[in-house]
Amino acid sequence: MQETDQNIMNLIKEVAEELQQSEITLAQGEKQQRTRENFLAQANASYEKADQAVQLGVKILKEAQQTLSTLQGERLILRNTLSKRLIINSV
Repeated sequence: MQETDQNIMNLIKEVAEELQQSEITLAQGEKQQRTRENFLAQANASYEKADQAVQLGVKILKEAQQTLSTLQGERLILRNTLSKRLIINSV
């Protein structure tokens, strides 16, 4: 009977140790989960900032292209006006 009692006590001790280790592992997993969630939040925030920067860059590029187009059009008008004046003055 004593041997059986000792086996039961040993089994209870093993289960208690495994439970304690499981609790430690669970706590570590929960900590890693919180860390992962923080990293994910930071990554999402960084992605949003980068996306906004890209959108702003696209807007600025469009404005620059429109400005260039306007200047090229004005240059062409100016060139045509000067050519006409040179032709008129040379006649």
